[in-house]
Amino acid sequence: MTKLEARIAAIIPGAVVEIDYTASGRGGAAIIVPPKYKVTETGTSGVGNAAFATVQTDAGDINIMSIHAPNTVEGRIHMWEGLHQQLENGKWILTGDFNMVELWGDSVGKSAIIARAEARAWKAVSHSAGLVDAYLNEGGNWMHLIRQVTHNAVQVVSDHVPITLTCHLSPPNDTNWRPKSYHKMSVDILKREGVLQEPQRIWEDHPEDNGNPQRTWQLAWIRIRSLLKKETEKRKEQGRRDTVLRRELAAMRTEHGENLSEEHKARLAHIEDQLRKQEHQDARAWRLRSKQRWLREGEAPSRYFFAQMKAKFTNETMPTLTLEDGTKTEDRAVIIGEVERFMSNLYERQHQTQEMNEARLETYTKITTTVTMQQDLRVSTRPPDHEIDIIATLLKKEKSPGLDGLTIEVLLECWPFVRQDCISMINHFWDTGELIKGQRTAVIKLVPKNDQKDKLPNWRPLSMMNLSYKIIAKLMAERFKKLMPQLVNRQQAGFIKGMCITSNLLALRLGANWARTSGQFCMFLKLDFIKAYDRIDQDFLLGTLKAMGFSEDSLNIFKDLMTKGKAKVHLNQDFTQTFQKQLVYQLFADDTGVFLKMDQQVFNTTMDTLRKFELASGAKLNLSKTTIIPVGDGTIPAWLQNSGCTIATPSDRYRYLGLLTGVDVLEQETLDDLKLKLSKRLQHWSSRLLSWPERVILAHNVLRALPNYSLMVVGLSPHGLKLLDSVTRDFLWG
Repeated sequence: MTKLEARIAAIIPGAVVEIDYTASGRGGAAIIVPPKYKVTETGTSGVGNAAFATVQTDAGDINIMSIHAPNTVEGRIHMWEGLHQQLENGKWILTGDFNMVELWGDSVGKSAIIARAEARAWKAVSHSAGLVDAYLNEGGNWMHLIRQVTHNAVQVVSDHVPITLTCHLSPPNDTNWRPKSYHKMSVDILKREGVLQEPQRIWEDHPEDNGNPQRTWQLAWIRIRSLLKKETEKRKEQGRRDTVLRRELAAMRTEHGENLSEEHKARLAHIEDQLRKQEHQDARAWRLRSKQRWLREGEAPSRYFFAQMKAKFTNETMPTLTLEDGTKTEDRAVIIGEVERFMSNLYERQHQTQEMNEARLETYTKITTTVTMQQDLRVSTRPPDHEIDIIATLLKKEKSPGLDGLTIEVLLECWPFVRQDCISMINHFWDTGELIKGQRTAVIKLVPKNDQKDKLPNWRPLSMMNLSYKIIAKLMAERFKKLMPQLVNRQQAGFIKGMCITSNLLALRLGANWARTSGQFCMFLKLDFIKAYDRIDQDFLLGTLKAMGFSEDSLNIFKDLMTKGKAKVHLNQDFTQTFQKQLVYQLFADDTGVFLKMDQQVFNTTMDTLRKFELASGAKLNLSKTTIIPVGDGTIPAWLQNSGCTIATPSDRYRYLGLLTGVDVLEQETLDDLKLKLSKRLQHWSSRLLSWPERVILAHNVLRALPNYSLMVVGLSPHGLKLLDSVTRDFLWG
């Protein structure tokens, strides 16, 4: 019996799979059901090209749908969209011929590669229903073949064989439902006995790819990543085998007690020996979760873990989306398509105009800070080996990986034998400026700003790059960091070494106090930029660096790192199509503030300067969210009402650099804001599910640390400090 027949027989015992295909790709599959099963319902899908039958089995009703997909892309799109709307929850088997992945010479499918619109329609069915390929492997995913151009006609391919699916078109309301969790590739796997030798062997044996160090570097990591995945699966499988052995051991002792036969004694000794070996290998894991703790807390750690998984899954999911015409949709394919369109438009470069070029030239002429030739050489010189060694240790740990799935921890564990190839890869980039596609592609993760998740502007995009790009970018960042105090105005506190972000908060409070005591009437202009990160145009940045005195060698390095970048968005456990990312990564910070006199000429000059900056750089000011906070005593003039900005009233409160701001903020308001932050952090923790040491660590490192930022700027009375202490005390002794 083949794996395919075994898979179907496990669902419908006695069923036979008949497959007929030709070398040209024609053919399909059918399932023959034994007559002992009762067919309770038959019919068609309503969209054509698909007929179904419901078979009654001992395990419940099984729905079989035979699909003969249309020969055109448009027809298949219509069919999949219709099936997505009509499929009901239950157990299904799809069979027939889908006409989706075809041979070069196949004249039936009309397309060698699945078109984008067809891929979206197919994803809507496959991702929401959880398709499983019955032929490729147990638990395989049909989406692995979605970008395959050709297939081998000697083997049966996905569009000619049954595909099973269990429909859960929306997360069920069952409280016991658990979202799918993924095992992160942990560096602990490499620390297991005998595991690290295999990546080292792979690295030493892998051939160079036509002398291209970047390609060689990437291919070797792909092989190591596959190895780590296999080791993770082995670890999980070993855990399942241990559970079976322990149950067998317990059953044997319960049933026979001390009256064991020689055969049972031999089996008992074998099981105990296997468990001892595994416990020796997993000694660290057993110390972290000992048998005594398991007996004391029961299922609590598991319940707590999956509660966190549910909360994270719900928070990162966009169940509905409000479209531009005001209508709402729950169709996942439509949501993914709108996200792709929105993000690609967001990162699209502006069309060059004469007015834009004039604004840039005017900006460049006002740059007064320049670098010396020696400083420029420090940026553009090829890095020595010891500098690369230092950079590898400076990379931040516990960060989300990019498309390659590799973390800094894995790099450092493998550093002794990957070091030389890493140096060759960086030197090749320095000499040629080449970066392969995988190194340029980013994954954009969307994080909700607030509870209104049905609107795309309320999601914050975060770009995650691959490991090789991070190494080169970190090297340039460390070199450039030494020049930042010279190049950036001292009034910018963020992202500058030796500066503290609270300096601007203190300056704001001191300015407000000065205005009140001196009788001045001023304003604090809190600027809000649309998607402040990733909004600076590449040409503007390079032109600014050139005006600062950087040579062509330095500019070429920056240009090679920034140009031809691509990205894809990850949302709802799905990816959009890859699109061009033509704006620069993370170069401008939000929460910018300007302290001005309440004077019309001063205000108009400031706004004109901001408009020129928008025109030259590509940044976009959001006037509706830009706030004017009056400071001092006076009447708001009429000309300010027509500025388009929001004017704060004495009761309005805003957040600037994470701290509550507004007109005459009281101590009680600051205290209430701090208590709200603490309560939000505590709402995902349950003290009864945490041990006493865990509660102490959380209270010390998190609860006591959260107020420190605010207390650096705002002083609280002894009564307020006692109230904050009471929150920590209640959590500890809850």
